[in-house]
Amino acid sequence: MTGSPPLQPDTGPDDARLILADRARETYERELAVSIIDDDPAALSLLVAVASDASEDEGLQQRAATSIGTIWLNTDGLDSGDDSGFTTVAREEIALFRAQRAQRGLGQPLTLRMADYADPFDAGALFMLLDSYARSVNGGGKALPKAHRERLAPALAQVPGAFSLLALEGGTPIGVANCFMGFSTFACAPLVNVHDLAVVPIRRGCGVGTALLRAVENEARARSACKITLEVLSGNAGAKALYAREGFANYALAEGLGSAQFWEKTL
Repeated sequence: MTGSPPLQPDTGPDDARLILADRARETYERELAVSIIDDDPAALSLLVAVASDASEDEGLQQRAATSIGTIWLNTDGLDSGDDSGFTTVAREEIALFRAQRAQRGLGQPLTLRMADYADPFDAGALFMLLDSYARSVNGGGKALPKAHRERLAPALAQVPGAFSLLALEGGTPIGVANCFMGFSTFACAPLVNVHDLAVVPIRRGCGVGTALLRAVENEARARSACKITLEVLSGNAGAKALYAREGFANYALAEGLGSAQFWEKTL
């Protein structure tokens, strides 16, 4: 008998954490629990405890370290994450994550293309990339609802003027720019707003964001847009540096009135 819930096909992250914490469970059950937990930041302390315990099964230690590495990647904390108390197996797994991150280069050619909202592969890529960004510190640190996986692409297809550009390393999606057409009344011409620009953590700093912005600019010119707009958090130094290099700047109409601010009201 164990004190944790049964492992079922619909077991969620909350029950998975209880199963992982229950050392009376079979190792394979606890490994499956880690797979369910995946990169849930709420399980980080529990995963660290497993990765730091030499009495745990080595395979389980490694699986826990894999999840930890993914969580740290998604929250921009891979370089600063403390693995000093981890077992040898777990430290080796984290070292592998860091070595891949340190390469800072693409292993295969980068291609960019327009996403097809009706294509299942593209639809899955859009959700995966946006969800990865949402889980990061600059994206809010919270996963997207799972229901969005099926809803996102069809919903975008219903928005007039919406388009998405995918960046692929070989055949693997690693970046996305979700854009919407707007209109400038002052210029009496269309504009393009970059609503999302996201690159998977392991490939940031490799020129993917630059390539996406330039592809957006080419598309905007083809659509006779007068300008490209976007929003950026004031504390996101990396993104601000990228945008400045590509010619973006704060919007201002007259000296003394300051620059425009992005406000919102949640409904």
